[in-house]
Amino acid sequence: MTNRKQHTDSTSRHSNVYLLTVGVLLAIVVAAFITIVVMTKTVNTPDATNAIRSFSACAEAGYPILETYPEQCSVPGVGTFTKIYE
Repeated sequence: MTNRKQHTDSTSRHSNVYLLTVGVLLAIVVAAFITIVVMTKTVNTPDATNAIRSFSACAEAGYPILETYPEQCSVPGVGTFTKIYE
């Protein structure tokens, strides 16, 4: 009887460790997914892209600079801004 109880307690501990590990991993995956969704929405907000009205503002915001002459900066969904040389 004692041997059977020890086996049951050991199995129960392994089961609890397994469930805890799965729970922690699931929480990490959910947190990463939420972080990615939130960061994607903040980068592509209309307010952020509407504030860009010049080549320099576009470049400072980190949008790609096209290898053209004159240089152009491209904002997806908004358009391109051409560098003005004075």
